Amino acid sequence: AFTGVLSPLTMGSDQDKMKAEGARVVLINGSSSPDLAERTAQFLRNQGLNVVNVQNSSPQIANTTVTDYAGKPFALKYLVSTLRISQYRIFSKIQSGPSVDVEVILGEDWAKNNNLP
Repeated sequence: AFTGVLSPLTMGSDQDKMKAEGARVVLINGSSSPDLAERTAQFLRNQGLNVVNVQNSSPQIANTTVTDYAGKPFALKYLVSTLRISQYRIFSKIQSGPSVDVEVILGEDWAKNNNLP
């Protein structure tokens, strides 16, 4: 029988882990709100997330999606929690040497339900 202590391999809060991971994140505005990606990027940068690019997309999408290209679990968990992304909109497409680690496409759900200034 196992009698050892189970403890997390990485110490600190989810936000600390996300910062330490240093994932390069691109935000794409897939909503009808023209400045949503810029406002979201500023908010996330203030939280310590490494947002490296902000873009606009067409066509517009209803639901925010996130794709992990580099195996960045702490950034992924933080984004899913912070942006309230549905479990059905989380994708993993691990690539070798990706130009960005995580891509978020902001949808109408985030445009209509956020607390951004």
